[in-house]
Amino acid sequence: WRGLQGRCGHHAILQYTTTPQAPGTHPCSVDSLEAQQGQIIGGVGGEGTASSEVKLPDNVVSEVPAGAQFIINHHWINSSDTDAEVQAEMVTVGPPLGVALQIARAFTVVSVDFKVPPGQMIEHSKECVVPEDMNLLTMLGHEHGSGTHVKAERVRDQAEVIFDHEFTYDMVSHPRTRTFSVDAPYKLKQGDRVRMTCQWQNSSPNTLSFPGEMCVLFGWRLGGDRDSVCIGGSWL
Repeated sequence: WRGLQGRCGHHAILQYTTTPQAPGTHPCSVDSLEAQQGQIIGGVGGEGTASSEVKLPDNVVSEVPAGAQFIINHHWINSSDTDAEVQAEMVTVGPPLGVALQIARAFTVVSVDFKVPPGQMIEHSKECVVPEDMNLLTMLGHEHGSGTHVKAERVRDQAEVIFDHEFTYDMVSHPRTRTFSVDAPYKLKQGDRVRMTCQWQNSSPNTLSFPGEMCVLFGWRLGGDRDSVCIGGSWL
């Protein structure tokens, strides 16, 4: 997949659903079809960066069942005083011929219950218990403009840090990604806890909450029969 967004673009995500709906455009909420059922194929940052910065091997592909419907979940930030006409585009690319293909599916931990009061810096963590063994190829942390730090840990007998770094505004579209190989993936075991911790500094006069701000751990896993999405501590 390759993606492109015009001005005001924050990100665009290509998904599919096996529950087709009438074509059209509508607001996306946590309870919407694309949030609850849309399987993720790929995505792009607002400057067209994520396609190249989160790179999977050529033989690692997404699988879309016959009869599925594509969804572009697109997110925009217009900081001007006038309406903006915008456009998002996603292009799928066929896999190479003559090589053994491996299926990748999205792995996502999302926190939606945080609030950052005006003028304050807070830290917030969310844990999800891994329901089955998983092999991960990439992992990254995502916040918005008020984010200052991201940290991901695997908690077994003790905590093991996956990544832990400061977060700058540039990383909203240019994520710092930890990458593993197909032959040596990052292994999560059933019963492990994945903990995502975020920090924010709110310099605005308004309380920040999801989805204006975000605390997301995103990665690609090998195999599985569907995306692995944990929202607010519960797997969909």
